Amino acid sequence: NKLSEFLKQDASSQGGVNILIALNGIEKANQQIGRREVDNFFVDLANILKDEAKDYTKAIVVRLNGTEFAIFIPDCSEADALKLASSLNNSANKLICTYALNIRSVYLTIGIYVYNHKQTVQELLSYSDNALAQAKFNNKIYIEKPETVIEVMGKESWKDIIITALQKNNIHFMPCSVINTQTNDIVYKVLTLTLKVDDSTTYTYGQFMAFAYQLGLSNKIYDYVLEMTLEYPNTSIINASCSLRLPYEYIKLASNYEKMEKLFKKYATTLPFKLIIDMPDKFLSKNTEQVKEYKKLFEHYNIGLGIFEFIGESSDYTYLQDLRPVYIKGQPNYFISQDKYTISALKRITDTLNISLIATGVTDVQQVKQLQEKGIYTLQGKITDIL
Repeated sequence: NKLSEFLKQDASSQGGVNILIALNGIEKANQQIGRREVDNFFVDLANILKDEAKDYTKAIVVRLNGTEFAIFIPDCSEADALKLASSLNNSANKLICTYALNIRSVYLTIGIYVYNHKQTVQELLSYSDNALAQAKFNNKIYIEKPETVIEVMGKESWKDIIITALQKNNIHFMPCSVINTQTNDIVYKVLTLTLKVDDSTTYTYGQFMAFAYQLGLSNKIYDYVLEMTLEYPNTSIINASCSLRLPYEYIKLASNYEKMEKLFKKYATTLPFKLIIDMPDKFLSKNTEQVKEYKKLFEHYNIGLGIFEFIGESSDYTYLQDLRPVYIKGQPNYFISQDKYTISALKRITDTLNISLIATGVTDVQQVKQLQEKGIYTLQGKITDIL
């Protein structure tokens, strides 16, 4: 009832936002600092949420379950919601460090849904859940709007769609361009996935993979992706340099290394394009024996190594010198938020090692200008369609 009243607080407005916040890694926190300290941590986190929302007099801050919170805010713009979410994330990271926890293991994911006041409570919560699922999949802040939201379906419906797509080979590659804005040259192609249901219904990688993770089907999809990439190369990208992203959950499994090794041995030497495999920074920066084995395997078959989800958490970049990735990919907000000294230090290292810096998920011209001011000229994202 309170949420119904919340949606009607100002029927003349365009709506507001619901910000869903999930705390990840709580089991790890319980092991490291004990349940009593974790209880104290939750109290401090709740106070941060209330403090961040204090400027919005009509805001409602609630704890939904053991690890999820929500902030419902009427009359809040998309831009203000993103600022609030970013500030909240930064404050939470400081709190996590105060409790001697690692922000790689314990962290927030934040899904924002920009709602219309005419929507029902059920629609608001369902679409907000979708936004949070996307945030968890992308390991970042994610915003969803009514005009871009996909159909809300239960897990069983998604399960049927994904399994059927795998059985009928209805998961396809769509090459997307990475461009250098100084020269307007296409420097890399990125192999992204789409899932086709029928002639009128196709889901993008981000839309269906978020649910594949929740359903435990992501490993099957990446097995399929590797086999299709190597056994049936995309003829539209012959002689190009193409990247394929593999997530942490997949590459950390020793059995998947063995699958990859067998596939490379059988197909890698006859690929008609230069393959670069992107791996997350949180995996590569540890520079473990497993990482070194992957590096050795890639070098043997002339396959490049790329880094994605770079957040520059450590100032020790020795692993970059050891691994010599082709490029480092980070979100626009990461590069834009860095001061000139941090960016200069990073660029000195990457320039010396001939490593490109690429901003991914770039969506608007304003971001392009801000990135260029930081010396970041190579971009990936929707903006490349209009540049």
